[in-house]
Amino acid sequence: MNKDKLLQYLIMNLKIVSAKFEEQVECFPEFVVIPDEIAINYGEAFLLFEYEDFSDRLSENVIKKIRDIRMTFSRMSSDKSIWNIESLEKHPMWEKQRKAAQEVLEEMDIDYSEVKLPKGITYIPSKPKENN
Repeated sequence: MNKDKLLQYLIMNLKIVSAKFEEQVECFPEFVVIPDEIAINYGEAFLLFEYEDFSDRLSENVIKKIRDIRMTFSRMSSDKSIWNIESLEKHPMWEKQRKAAQEVLEEMDIDYSEVKLPKGITYIPSKPKENN
């Protein structure tokens, strides 16, 4: 994946993290655990981002904030009570993540008012296990 695509993938995930609860829910099918998907997708984008040097495109402050969002997700992972749909809507840690992602996008001069998954991403439910 080239640097432009990596950056676009990160931006897409920053937009999802930054979105209002209702918009976040609309990005994913009902059968997934939406808070998990938000964090997992951001984590994947972050790992790809970390393999490249974006200092020619992003300020040190933006890069630090991108890393801070990932670290906050890591800290959040130890609290199982915030990984449900109700917490995604109301928990202060999720609101903190939204605001942090909004700040990054604002510093990058990117409009985050439109949030959606790009075409081509499909979620497929797993089949229930059959009883033998």
